Amino acid sequence: MRVRRLVRVGLGLAALAACRGGEADSAARRTAEPGPRDFNPPVVTNAESPVQYPRRLYDQMIEGTVVLRLYVDETGRVIPDSTRVAEGSSYAALDSAALAGVNEMRFAPAQRNGVSVGATFLLPVHFRHPNRSGSGGAR
Repeated sequence: MRVRRLVRVGLGLAALAACRGGEADSAARRTAEPGPRDFNPPVVTNAESPVQYPRRLYDQMIEGTVVLRLYVDETGRVIPDSTRVAEGSSYAALDSAALAGVNEMRFAPAQRNGVSVGATFLLPVHFRHPNRSGSGGAR
């Protein structure tokens, strides 16, 4: 069984200061206030998540969410040295798996006013077990 398909990669928690000229911005605010500074964060283009659920934690039905801080340049390439765990899952193996999967992630670059730009943003990676009841929690 391939466990990697059980890992969901989300997008758009928040665009950070580098994306908006020094002002942090929420998705709701971008939607509510369109204008000359329209901004769309990078989008993951992988059809299947490259992040692999650690087998031991999967077998124990341990779940969690890791929030990564990434920088994607104007061509959609992740700058590896910029990748950090912004919020850990409380399980080092989940945090490491999320970081390891970044190397295989592909992105459409961020867009500001229709022009591709580099952007720093937060990317949640959700490890959810299909057989665990009440899988809404972070653990």
